[in-house]
Amino acid sequence: QAAHPLDRLTGDLVANVFDHLREDRELPEPVREQIGRLTPAAFQAAVVDRSFFANPEHPARRFLGAVSRLAADPD
Repeated sequence: QAAHPLDRLTGDLVANVFDHLREDRELPEPVREQIGRLTPAAFQAAVVDRSFFANPEHPARRFLGAVSRLAADPD
């Protein structure tokens, strides 16, 4: 069964966001690897809850933001 077009678009958006994070040289390599492992879970969260991208307070977005901020902090 073909995926819904919105699911495909969501997958593309999640992939682009995670590609950007994995290419961020400010983040240590182990963190970028772990972020890459979160891609499938983020895709599922975005498909199940369409507010994933629209809501900056979405728990999954807040988690990813916190991981990225903490990993980039030299202290």
